[in-house]
Amino acid sequence: MLTKDTLLQAGKRRTTTAEIDGVGLVHLRSLSEQEWSQYQRDSIDLKTGSVTPRGLATAKARLIALCVSDVAGERLFANTDVEAINQLDAKLVAALHAACEQHCGVVETAAKNSATTDDDSSPSSLR
Repeated sequence: MLTKDTLLQAGKRRTTTAEIDGVGLVHLRSLSEQEWSQYQRDSIDLKTGSVTPRGLATAKARLIALCVSDVAGERLFANTDVEAINQLDAKLVAALHAACEQHCGVVETAAKNSATTDDDSSPSSLR
């Protein structure tokens, strides 16, 4: 029988390592629902519901700042480091971002929500 304690224990933060080309092993931590919600809110203009240009421009770097951690699972980057992360080589940022998405489970949602058809006339998910 499922209990509140069982569910709360199962929802503990997860950590993993990812091999990133040119860097080596990088430690990642999952996000809490509170962190994920704040990450999403920081991308959206609350008045219009649209993604803001700044939200789009910093999305990858913000996720990296939230997920990359030390061995103990503590964040390596502060929110103030987002601009510095955005100055890194795009290939490195893409690899780190992909690893963070995969670990947090958000890449699965994006793939399910993308439109695909048997022909090449519609967009497909980025993989």
